Amino acid sequence: MRKKFFCLSAVCLAMLGSFSGCDGVLPQEQGQEVDYHMSFANRTGQDVTKLEIRPSEEADWSEITLTEEEWKNGYEMPVTLQGVLPEAENGWQVQMTFPDEKQMIWEGVAFGADATYTFTLENNTPAVIVMNEQTAEEPTGEEPRESEEQPSEE
Repeated sequence: MRKKFFCLSAVCLAMLGSFSGCDGVLPQEQGQEVDYHMSFANRTGQDVTKLEIRPSEEADWSEITLTEEEWKNGYEMPVTLQGVLPEAENGWQVQMTFPDEKQMIWEGVAFGADATYTFTLENNTPAVIVMNEQTAEEPTGEEPRESEEQPSEE
C-alpha cells in the first residue's frame, strides 16, 4: 500500500492552547489524558487543502497542519493526538477544505489509538470507516452536513 508521510504539527499544543485557560492545562474532570497514534486515509475523491478537528460546535477548530500543499486523494497519513484533551460527548467533528474552497464536516468521529480512519464522500455524503484490531469495518458518525462556514467570494 502506497503511503505518503505528512508531518503533524504540534496538534496537542494547538489544541491545549485553544481549549484551555491561561494555565495551559485542563483540569482532569474537563478532559482526558490521551496518547492516540492513528492514521487518516483520504478516500473522498478529492484532494484536501486543510484539515481541522474540534470536540464540539462550541469549540474552535484546531488545524492539523499538512506539510504538503494538499492531502492527495488515496493517501494515508499518520496522526498523533497527545496530552489532556477535551472530552467529545458525541464524537469529534472533522472538517476538510477542498481546492475549490468547499468545506465538508464529518460528525461524531470517535478517536482512539491504533486505528485507521478512512474518510469518504459518496453522493456528497461524508462517512468514516474505522478499522482497528478490535473491530471490523464500522461506519461511524452522525448525520453529515455541509459546513456553514463557507469562505466569502470576493
